[in-house]
Amino acid sequence: ELIWLELPSKDFENFGEDWEILNAESSDCSVDFEFDENWDLLDLQTMAEDWQMLSDWENETLVALVNSQISDLETALGEVGSWVFYPKMSLAEVAEELTTDCYNIPQELYRYFDFEAMGRDLANDGYIETEYGVLYR
Repeated sequence: ELIWLELPSKDFENFGEDWEILNAESSDCSVDFEFDENWDLLDLQTMAEDWQMLSDWENETLVALVNSQISDLETALGEVGSWVFYPKMSLAEVAEELTTDCYNIPQELYRYFDFEAMGRDLANDGYIETEYGVLYR
């Protein structure tokens, strides 16, 4: 008998021990995670609960992580809080934002800054540019 189970679910404990996961998909089409057929149903339930508890900001970070750095959903869920995410920004834009936020520089001097070069330096320091924005850990 095949059944469709949406997680998180309150009914998952009623399935007994003789079951097999044939397919898994995310209702969030922006997360492309690797499905492991050996996952335990309790692990999937826990991941679904953890995912559901994420703020919008953390969910955006999770999408960027899973689609660019950490393909394992369980690992990404565990690490989402240890990453800084700059959504929809390039490395140069992050460099400019960091400069603006950290220093009191008169606006007329900004034309002398090479934010592209500063962005490349950020990449050397562990900042990662993705199609979703910039990640840093």
